[in-house]
Order: sequence, then C-alpha cells, then structure tokens
Amino acid sequence: MKNKKLTPSENFDFSQIKSGLVKKTSKNFDFSQKSAENYLFEDFEFNNLKLKNHFVFNNFSDNFLCDNFGNPTEKYKEFYTNIAKGDVSLILTGGSYVGTKRTKNISKLPKKFAILSGNKKNISTFQNIIKEVHVSGAKIFMTLKPIFGRGDLENKFLNIFNYSASFGRNFYDAKMPCIRLSDGKCNELAENFGESASHAIGAGFDGIVVDGTLFNIIGEFSSKEFNRRNFGYYTEQFDLSSRILHEIKKSAGEINILYKFTLSSFLKGVYGVDIAKLHTLKGIKKSDSKEKTFELLEKLVDFGVDGFIFEFGTYETSFLNDFSQFMQENLFAQIYKEIKDYFNSKNLKNKFGNNILIISTDNFNSSNSAQNNLLQNSSDMINVTKQIYSDNNFIRKLKSKSSYVPCIKCSKCNEQFEKFDELACTVNPNIFGKKLPKTNRENKSVAVVGAGIAGINCAIWLAMRGFQVELFEKNKTINKIGKLSEIFGYDELMCEYNKYLENQLNKFTKSGNIKLMLGSEFFAENTNQKSYCSIVVATGFHEKYLNVSGAVLSNVKSIYDVLNSNSTVASKKNIVILARSELSLKLAIYLLTQNKKVSLIISKSEFLFKMSNGKLTYYLKALKDLHASVYPFARVKRIEEDFVELKINGKLKKENFDTIILNNRANIRYNYETRAKNIELDLFVYEPELYSNNRLYYELAKAGFAGELYMIGNALTVSDMENDIKNAFYVAKNL
Repeated sequence: MKNKKLTPSENFDFSQIKSGLVKKTSKNFDFSQKSAENYLFEDFEFNNLKLKNHFVFNNFSDNFLCDNFGNPTEKYKEFYTNIAKGDVSLILTGGSYVGTKRTKNISKLPKKFAILSGNKKNISTFQNIIKEVHVSGAKIFMTLKPIFGRGDLENKFLNIFNYSASFGRNFYDAKMPCIRLSDGKCNELAENFGESASHAIGAGFDGIVVDGTLFNIIGEFSSKEFNRRNFGYYTEQFDLSSRILHEIKKSAGEINILYKFTLSSFLKGVYGVDIAKLHTLKGIKKSDSKEKTFELLEKLVDFGVDGFIFEFGTYETSFLNDFSQFMQENLFAQIYKEIKDYFNSKNLKNKFGNNILIISTDNFNSSNSAQNNLLQNSSDMINVTKQIYSDNNFIRKLKSKSSYVPCIKCSKCNEQFEKFDELACTVNPNIFGKKLPKTNRENKSVAVVGAGIAGINCAIWLAMRGFQVELFEKNKTINKIGKLSEIFGYDELMCEYNKYLENQLNKFTKSGNIKLMLGSEFFAENTNQKSYCSIVVATGFHEKYLNVSGAVLSNVKSIYDVLNSNSTVASKKNIVILARSELSLKLAIYLLTQNKKVSLIISKSEFLFKMSNGKLTYYLKALKDLHASVYPFARVKRIEEDFVELKINGKLKKENFDTIILNNRANIRYNYETRAKNIELDLFVYEPELYSNNRLYYELAKAGFAGELYMIGNALTVSDMENDIKNAFYVAKNL
C-alpha cells in the first residue's frame, strides 16, 4: 500500500512521461549495404555525429584519473588524449557518479570518483579535455553511473551506499542485508541524472551513456532477480529507467543517449541444460524471457535511447574464457543479430528517426572476425578497449595489415581499475606506446640467457633500443609461452601472442640485432665478461617438492605435470588437489566438468582470505555447485597408493566452506581441534612452491660480473606473465 503522506517530489505523475517524442531526421549509415574489405575503417553518421570508423573505446572506470573531489586531473587528460590519438572513433568514459545528496557525499568517498559538479572550474577542465579529444577526430560520451551498488564487505565504497531495489539480499556475493531504496531517493536519483546530463552537454560531451548494467541500482530495478517490489511507484522493471530518461530530456534536451544493458535473460536460452553446471549462471532462472527483454528494449527506445551497449555481466561471463566448451560458436554475434532482427521487424527508429545503434562488447583479435560481426548485421560498432591497451596503435596497424600486440583477454586491465590503481596490461607494460630511447653506449653487446617469455621480450626491447643481443637457450626450440593455460581455453589467444613474439624475434634476427643461440647453454666460467655490457638471466624457476610421506609415489604429480599432459588424468576418477593459488581452483573446476570426483585441500590461511574477495569467491561457489569436497585448514600427513591422510579442524568440518569463508572475513576465531581423516584417491595433485632458478645468477656474481647483472622470469601461467613482461621491459628500458 502506498504511503498517503507523499511529498510533492514523491508524488510524481508518471503520465508526464507518456508524451510523444519529436522525431528528427538525420543522415544515417546504412549498415546492410556495405561489403567492402575496408568497411571497418569507413566513416558514417550516427544521428548528428560524423564518426570516422566503427571502433569504440569503452573505459572501465575513471577512478584513479581524478582528484579527491571528483575533478579530472592531468592524468585524465593524458589518458583520453592518448586514446583519441590511437585513431578510435568513439570514446565512452569510465563515468561520472550520480547519486542522492551527491555534493555533500563527495568528501566521504574513499576513492577518487569522477563527478560532474557543475562548478566553473570542473566544467572548464572537462571542456579543455574534450577539445583535445576532438582535435584527434574522436567523439566522446560521458557515462553516468548511479552511485548506489552492492559488493563484498571489504568494499568500503559499496558499504557507504549499500542500497537495493528491494528487501532482497545481495544475489551474487556473500549474503548481506541491503537497504531498500525509497521512492523519494529514486526520484532524487533521477533528478540528479538530469542535472548531470545537462552538465555533460554544457562541458561539450557529444552525448551520454546511461549505465544500466546489472551491478548498479538501475540494473537492479530492470531485473526480476532483484526488483521484487509490490508497492510504491517503482514496482515495474521499466519505471526507474523511464523516470531517469524523462529527467535527462527535461534538463538536457534531445541529446545522444546510449544505454548499457545486461542481457542475462539470453544466456539461459543459449546454455540450455549446461546452465546448471556453473553457479554464475544459475541466477538467471528468474530473469525475463527474451521476448520480454525485447519489449523492455523497445520501451527504452521510445523514451529516448538511441543505441545500446549490450553486456552479459562479469558474473555470467567470467568462465567463458576459461571453459570454452560451454560457449557456442559466435555466441555474442548470434544474440546481437536476434536483437537487430527484432528492431528491424518492428521498424524501430530512435528519436532522430534513425536505426538503433548496437555496440558489440566482444573483443576480437583479427579484422576478419570484426568485419564478419558487422557485415552479418550483428552490431554496428566494435569495442576495442582491451586491444588498445595491448597496442595503442592497434587500429592503424590493423588497417595497414601490420603486426600488432594481440590482447590475450587476461582481464588484468579490468582488475587494475577495480583496485583503483594504475592501468596495467599483461602483454604491454608500455601502454600508449612511449618510444624507448636509443642507447648511446659504446659497448652495445648484451647476453640474455633463456628464451622464455621474459627473455624474448627483453631481447626484443633491447634490440629496439639498438643493442646487439645474444639470446641463449639450452633447448633446441624457444619456450612455448603460456602453455599451462591451454587447458583453460586460452590456447587460441596465447597462440596469437606466440606468433607475434616469434615474428618480432625473426624480424630482429634478420636485421642482426638479435643472435639466437638455440641448443647453447650459458656457463659463467666460459663467459668472456668484457664482451658484454650486461647479462640478463631469464632462466625460469625451480619447484620445491612435497616433503611428506609417500610424495615420491607414482600417483603423486605436480600440477604443472598434469597441465602439460592431459593424459595424466584420463584414467583417474578420484583426484585430490593440494591448492595454493587460483590455478588449482581452475583445475579442480575443469576436472569436475569432466565428471571426475575432486577433493580440494586448502591449508594456507592467506589463500583462504584471498578467496573471500572478487573472482575467487565465484570459483568457490562453482566448486560447491559441482559437488567438490573442500577441506579448509587441512594439512597433509601422509600419502599412500589409494588414500591421503589429513589433519583437519573438526569444528570447521561441521560448516560448509561458504560459511567458513564468511566467518574468516568477519574475523571470527576458532579453537582448532585436530583429527585425522582419510580421503580415497587415484591421483594426488599438488601445487609446489616455486623459487627462482638463480644458479647462473650467483655464479656470475661470484665470478665478478655483478655490475650490470639482472635476473628476471618465472612465469608459468597467464597470471604470472604480467610481472615477467614488466620486469623484462624495465630492464631493457633502463639498461
């Protein structure tokens, strides 16, 4: 029942929104008529904007680019001007945060969130940045994000604004209560959206993006999983969005509006029975059907949306790269095409009388896949955010058919933004392509020992600086990069990165800057030290083997042995894994999907704490749904042919591991009770501790070559690669 004592603001008349929209006409690109090879690079018009190609940069966040009051800094300017110089056509910012009592709460924000405050200095700063972006020929939209949200208990920002569309609990993360957003707060939020849109246009932005994805309050109101209201003005899924769009039109006029929308309802139909295998997909059982989603999108267009950026949600897609067997071929393209076909069948036009723009969020690594996406009428523009991080000149190189650094979809860039930290890319620490200075040394001879990922990268960057590099590798072939990630579906992506490195290596080998010495082991005692100005040791790692009874048995394997040979687990049914990192969790989930019985032992408390946050939480939930046996705070006592004996905490065993993780996060202490338990096994897999292969390094130091001696490299997986490449880069840059 509605509150009878409503304020004028709360007593909003929704009939105001139901007025007809004035249609304008503007030349619009006919996407269906093009089939030329260079279609990706041709200009077209979107409403009143002339766009120079079909590439979009969609930033994750602007958090570390702003000061404590939400104003853009020099970093902000440098970031977006560098993106524009990369020849992208359309830039979507990381966002200005919109909430209630926005100005009052700025000082309380724990991080540097962007704010369109409307004061002269704030607007003037944005105006200068936008002018620089326009000089490079790009257009830029400001993303408006509602400041409310949900998240784990460690996230202070979400604790401050812990609201929800309903009285329901947090659906994805650990269970936690949420405060229902009142009608009055919803009205205030909508009005502030209108105010922020007005400021954005006043600053010179070419349009705005309304962020309505599933992780914020607008997404909650648009989703059946969350919006369970049965009273008040915002009971229907469309109500809050319509009010926000109405306020934007009232305050800012007829402006270009893109809308970020989560298509979780499509995933249920796509995955079918396989949806039950992954926890991250289970929640969509309460979502609307595809037909209902079509109707919701149509309503959004009626109320002023000109185009969509469709997302499938981090929680729904976090496993897609890892477990490719769950994903149908061309999954995203098929879904985009269904939506476009629906729009065409309804002859749906935006408020300017043009076709509805659809921006793909699926990154690609070849021009063919991008062209096919467009030419098959799946989407109208392609997102290249991650590709630009991996190579700022990606678009130009793609057009000229030159070699570029391919993105491996490791999501390191996403993670860095989520941590409100500096931007990072696994395959490119030199983001935005600052040129390395040529060396002015007299002695330009350098020895690099080890042709793995660190050694090859270091050799290439040294060659770029004009050094003469001798690259030693004791094996007869260069090491395969990222081989341990192939089991998780990265093989195609890593293969492309391998090809890129090999091409670069061949290029500098032919030019004489790199001399590749395969089958040549480098010994300290045989080194003519005076012939090198520096030696870089990139010889990898050693494993520290298990020191428990039975560890030398044939049924005990290192996780790296297992990942190097799938046949190791082919005939095994009961597998026990001693886990130290995310790699073991991934292996466990993979084996469970192959109908193996898996027991997971987690002995290190710091790893348990790590699993309380972020992506690891979803791995734990997936393990639970796939019926893994998990033993936290357990220690391996001995290993026999057919069982492993554990020392475990008796009290903790009475609770499931989800609850244990929650209790750890709340710092609840337990009294440990030790008892033994035997677990049946066919194979015991352990993740060993690693330490650097430093024999050569210390031999060289002992022999007196310690002036310019560096030791880098021990990457085994994609998650390790970033440090190896970064270290290789900084050694080469500063030599």
